[in-house]
Amino acid sequence: DPAKRPVQATQFPEGAGPGLRWHPSGNSIACIVNGAVAVTSVKPGPGFGKSVFLTPQDGAQRTALVWSPDGSLLAYNKSVPTTDDNGNPIHAYDGSDFRQIFLVEFPDADNDGVPDTI
Repeated sequence: DPAKRPVQATQFPEGAGPGLRWHPSGNSIACIVNGAVAVTSVKPGPGFGKSVFLTPQDGAQRTALVWSPDGSLLAYNKSVPTTDDNGNPIHAYDGSDFRQIFLVEFPDADNDGVPDTI
């Protein structure tokens, strides 16, 4: 049945990373692309498959993507230089930077679960 065939939602040259997450509305999907957080509309209509980036495409290792319960924010992990209370650099046992939690707002003024720029 042609109506039941899978439909491709993204067209990223670099591919969409693992760990994609549905927006609570079901109208968008967030994923990591080239280290950046991207959101793609999956709402049927002219915006289907259109994507926006919410963070720079800088190749940073963002991981563990998750939506807030109301869909207004996305949280993710990213390794960054960390210091102790005295301002001295501290590192993980293997010498790497520690992963910290970052938040980014989801631009959705009309609350339809699709980024405003789509």
